[in-house]
Amino acid sequence: MPKKINPQLVRQLKIASQVLSFFVFATGFLALLGWQFDITLLKSIVPGLPSIAPNTSTAFFLGGIVLFFSSSRTIEENYPLTRALQFFCLLIAALGFFTLLEFFFG
Repeated sequence: MPKKINPQLVRQLKIASQVLSFFVFATGFLALLGWQFDITLLKSIVPGLPSIAPNTSTAFFLGGIVLFFSSSRTIEENYPLTRALQFFCLLIAALGFFTLLEFFFG
């Protein structure tokens, strides 16, 4: 017996993913601004906690973009957008790989 998909739930989940992707993007963007202009308040999500590293904030920035456009409906029809998102994902993975190498080799 096939299960029915609730379109209202699908719509709500898409909206929630887009809102959350905006927060990921904004966190990375604000942290990058904090590093660029040396604003200590923007470098950390919560005052008193360690600051976000520039490579982490770059990954958040790119990840927010990828999450937002991945949750849009037009991704299936738009091949160049899909390729651009795959490129951003590759950049995020490379950033993580080089950060790991940095930790291993100092």
